[in-house]
Amino acid sequence: MGSGNNSSSSSDAASSLMVAVAEIQRNNTTSSEEQVSSAIRAQIASHPLYPKLLQAYIDCQKVGASPEIANVLDDIRREGDVSNRNWVVSSCCWGADPELDEFMGTYCDILVKYKSDLSKPYDEASSFLNNMETQLSNLCNVVSRSHGS
Repeated sequence: MGSGNNSSSSSDAASSLMVAVAEIQRNNTTSSEEQVSSAIRAQIASHPLYPKLLQAYIDCQKVGASPEIANVLDDIRREGDVSNRNWVVSSCCWGADPELDEFMGTYCDILVKYKSDLSKPYDEASSFLNNMETQLSNLCNVVSRSHGS
């Protein structure tokens, strides 16, 4: 009976050890993934097309935004411009990473197209409302003149 208990204890210890090893591996993987993610973000932020990417993204965010929000977004873009000018990077320049170059160019193009697609219905709705306002104003002027006569 003693050996059965000992076997159970060994099994529990082995199971606990396996759980601990799995946890350590998961933490190492997470740490490694975070390092890779940080490195990718740094490469993107230091890429020559980053200012264009940031501008295209902010332009998308500004569609339909209030003037106050648009001003905040412009401030963010200006801060990004200053940060990008102050960032001296020797390892990342155009052509150093063709995949990143292609990604950045394609993503910029997609954002520009997305902004255009976002703007179209907003511009159409604004135009419609402006036309309605003009028609109502004209109608009110006609009615007020007829009552004034």
